Amino acid sequence: MKKLILALMLPAALATTNLALADDDDYVMDDELRRVCHKGRETKIIPAEAAIAHAMHGDSRGYCPGDEPDDRPVAGALGMLRCGSNDAGEVVVQALSLSHEPDVTLPVEMEEDINCAAALRRALNAGFRVRSTNAGGDSLVVEYLLVR
Repeated sequence: MKKLILALMLPAALATTNLALADDDDYVMDDELRRVCHKGRETKIIPAEAAIAHAMHGDSRGYCPGDEPDDRPVAGALGMLRCGSNDAGEVVVQALSLSHEPDVTLPVEMEEDINCAAALRRALNAGFRVRSTNAGGDSLVVEYLLVR
């Protein structure tokens, strides 16, 4: 009977060592979530308490081959375009900023009351793309995160 209990406990102990106690960034996402390669084919995010069961049926910790995140930079340049309404009710550029990248310019100058749509069109035609937008507040204010 002792051999049977030991035989049943050994895989759980090995699984705990393999998955549950690992602490690298590809595996441990936070206190409650773990990333595993499920059946060698699909990267899954699972509850921490399910890690032992996944290890026992052969899942490995971290990403599956080919699912690893790309380490290349997301963008070579970042720009922020903030638009809002002026006293006349027109939507105009209120603020503009660009990361300091050599040979990269945002083709929008802070002219008085430049139309926001025209400024955004210039940025898109220059190879920037909209990464995200943020709108809100009491007045009409929209911020565009531009990347290139």
